[in-house]
Amino acid sequence: FMSFDREVGAWVPPRPGRAQLGRLLEASYALEPSRSDPDHRRFAQELRRRQKKRALVVVITDFVDLDGSEALLQILPGLAKRHAVLWVALRDPALRKNVNRSVSNTSDAYRSVVALGLQQRRAELMERLRRLGLSAVDAEPSEVSAQTLRSYLALRARQ
Repeated sequence: FMSFDREVGAWVPPRPGRAQLGRLLEASYALEPSRSDPDHRRFAQELRRRQKKRALVVVITDFVDLDGSEALLQILPGLAKRHAVLWVALRDPALRKNVNRSVSNTSDAYRSVVALGLQQRRAELMERLRRLGLSAVDAEPSEVSAQTLRSYLALRARQ
């Protein structure tokens, strides 16, 4: 388990046993939100340094669009050579609501157009990830656990 923004935050090395779940939960509960842009290259360097054996790397993100994720797209193929990578993108439920909202004024129209643009860019990014051979999930929080588990099982069956 690794969290990161500009710097690596929490790090819980892999260990066997039931106690590991407690360590993972403690590390995740201690996380604080950050407004810093993530340094994806540093993340990749630290992961390579700390995790020598092949592993399942699940990247959980709330990315917004292609521009913010371009650096990550550049490093993921290198990570995928050593590790099995599963990209999990948390989708804001408000995005769907704004795409599907009825338009009654100019403000509603702008919101809908922007949401539609974001949704399209996310779809493009997910397609790029799949073309790179990576497993990818794009789901709202209420659906993310089930979709991630299905993707993990499919990835495991392939490998």
